Amino acid sequence: MRTIDHFINGTSHSDAPRSSDVWNPSHGEVQARVGLGTAATLEKAVAAALAAQPAWAATNPQRRARVMFRFKDLVEQNMDDLAELLSSEHGKVVADAKGDVQRGLEVIEFACGIPHALKGEYSVGAGPGIDVYSMRQPLGIGAGITPFNFPAMIPMWMFGVAIACGNAFILKPSERDPSVPVRLAELMKEAGLPDGILQVVHGDKEMVDAILDHDDIKAVSFVGSSDIAQYIYSRGTANNKRVQAFGGAKNHGIVLPDADLDQVVTDLTGAAFGSAGERCMALPVVVPVGDDTAAALREKLVPAIDKLKVGVSNDPDAHYGPVVNAAHKQRVENYIQMCADEGGELVVDGRGFTLQGHEEGFFVGPTLFDHVKPHFQSYQEEIFGPVLQMVRADSFEEALRLPSEHPYGNGVAIFTRNGHAAREFAARVNVGMVGINVPIPVPVAYHTFGGWKRSGFGDTNQHGMEGVKFWTKVKTVTQRWPDGSAAGTIARRSTSRRWGKRVRWAILLILALFGWSAPAVAQKRIALSFDDVPRGRGAFLAPDQRTARLITGLKAAGVRQAVFFVTPGNLAEPDGAGGERRIARYAAAGHVLANHSFAHRHLNAIPAADYLADIDRAERWLRGRPGHRPWFRFPFLDEGQGDKAKRDAVRAGLKARGLANGYVTVDGSDWNLETLTVEAATAGRKIDRKALRDLYVETMVEASEFYDRLAVKTTGRSPVHMLLLHETDLAALYIRDLVAGLRKRGWTIVSADEAYADPIAALAMRVDVPSAQGTLTEAIAWAAGEPEPRWYERNNTELQGRLFRERVLHEATK
Repeated sequence: MRTIDHFINGTSHSDAPRSSDVWNPSHGEVQARVGLGTAATLEKAVAAALAAQPAWAATNPQRRARVMFRFKDLVEQNMDDLAELLSSEHGKVVADAKGDVQRGLEVIEFACGIPHALKGEYSVGAGPGIDVYSMRQPLGIGAGITPFNFPAMIPMWMFGVAIACGNAFILKPSERDPSVPVRLAELMKEAGLPDGILQVVHGDKEMVDAILDHDDIKAVSFVGSSDIAQYIYSRGTANNKRVQAFGGAKNHGIVLPDADLDQVVTDLTGAAFGSAGERCMALPVVVPVGDDTAAALREKLVPAIDKLKVGVSNDPDAHYGPVVNAAHKQRVENYIQMCADEGGELVVDGRGFTLQGHEEGFFVGPTLFDHVKPHFQSYQEEIFGPVLQMVRADSFEEALRLPSEHPYGNGVAIFTRNGHAAREFAARVNVGMVGINVPIPVPVAYHTFGGWKRSGFGDTNQHGMEGVKFWTKVKTVTQRWPDGSAAGTIARRSTSRRWGKRVRWAILLILALFGWSAPAVAQKRIALSFDDVPRGRGAFLAPDQRTARLITGLKAAGVRQAVFFVTPGNLAEPDGAGGERRIARYAAAGHVLANHSFAHRHLNAIPAADYLADIDRAERWLRGRPGHRPWFRFPFLDEGQGDKAKRDAVRAGLKARGLANGYVTVDGSDWNLETLTVEAATAGRKIDRKALRDLYVETMVEASEFYDRLAVKTTGRSPVHMLLLHETDLAALYIRDLVAGLRKRGWTIVSADEAYADPIAALAMRVDVPSAQGTLTEAIAWAAGEPEPRWYERNNTELQGRLFRERVLHEATK
């Protein structure tokens, strides 16, 4: 028996304790089983999405669009296979299945134009020297919960726009026909979409509730029945999510006396019975105006219905196939009986239809009722099958009232040659989508889709610019630039004199930095990094507690992404138990992971080949994990010290492996403060925790200020800095205070991705100094001939120890 698994982080994933049958509706047989996931399954998908989404959002819209173009090509190449797979699980004929895929592709085509759609607004001179502009930014992680009736189209409607806007997307398709959504995700990966950006999880209400309750999922799009849509909307918005939820429908076709009845009959038979009526834009109600119109229409309609061929899904001559499963077949037939009991005239009865050789298939023949009344329950409710109800109206006004007063308001059509009547009807009818001589008025992809009343919950529709609005949030910037020309000229002249005195290497360095013109007022930006993960026990917290506190502290401080440099060899240490789980928690919280070697050894202590082998061992452990980045940080910041041959050999090895130098620009020796704290706690000394916090924050903030001044002095600009921290108890306890202290001094906390995209990164593998160890800032200053001091004074462990004893232990020192 074929099994259908989740698609998580770019690969098939099976962990479901329960499963559901997937039927072949034409044969009435189970053809596969789909695993039903749990909240734990969703958590894995969310972790992968959190790890992948920041880099995807940082990818420029044109590159994101190129992925959409490639995906479109792949879907077109696989159209026949997709349509056959879809029809085998849903039951719609292959021609309808191709239409299902094609209508989804039209939204993908719209998404290919996302660079234009994401352009913001700009107002020059909104005030004296003030300009105002807006930008659209992604929400983060979105989710889609889709119905069985369009397993290709509706998922593409959702994820196409969401992903193009820079979001990650988790799709929960119907468990009745889940194969095509998984295949679409595979094709997106083949098109170049990074792992973790589009994922598919299967499940029932347990999975739906997990999606609605998960804090990291920021928006949910749903299509299904109205009762469930209302539930989705209520629960999702109660959890502070953006929600669009589209429900059921009971679409009406108004036929005026002047209509072309032959065309109306052709349109009705396709719209009412196509895809076995399992469409929210089907036309299950026809409203002829006047008894003469009704009689003439019925006379033409009955023989047209008799000519419809019901067949298996792969019959090229069939007009429509079976309904999706036995339960739905029974539901449709129950509604047929209900309408007959309510007094409707059963003109054509489709119950009891069988197909030779496929007697177990879920077939319902085309059914026609006449003289249906608005108070019938069968009229008020959605049947979702091949059933057409005729409700006669005496006048245009009565015909207008019927769809306007109906609980549903998805779509409506009017058939007429009278332009004034059509225009009046379109303006006044209380329905979301209107067709004029168009039976199924689904808008083209660059317009928008959505119903009214119980057909739609939420303020924003599907696809088109409404979709872009739903999957993004607007940020508005008001800016004023003071005149800094005089200060800028002085800075440039001073810088020119300084560079004129430097050695030849420094001149070449400045040429590399020439494009880095410094603004009159530098913006100070810094990212956070944590080394030696998983680290041993500290003075105050167990390792699990430390991880939890650090994640909570970073989130509370508004730090969306830090980088944790992992030393997998630490897992074998006594405190390494559970370390793999703790590392995964950092990634699940949206942070990223990078290589800090396997055994954490000095480069100057071992041969370059052994050092590179150790890097490879760590990289094998990291590869494929959520949030992995191709960065390597030298343990002890030791890049070979004075051994240039060894330094250059490792640099060449990193380049060959596609690894970048995970350098730091700011170091305050936080590891030493942690060591001093552990020693004091072990000795039973009384530790002033408030003073410890103040010393920790002060040291890291002053280190940041020192190295930024050094960078500006030697390069003429403030780069995006990378602060070296360690996975310590002090970081876990005081990270919020540290971030607040940095912000108080004018620093902006940015992601590790942004820091390592700074131009200064180009120098990390090229800077040439007599002894390669320490921060990149020091190395650049040394290479440029900057005199000492080139490092922060509290990196002197004796000085830091004295401050610790005086301020934290309150001991007198000489």
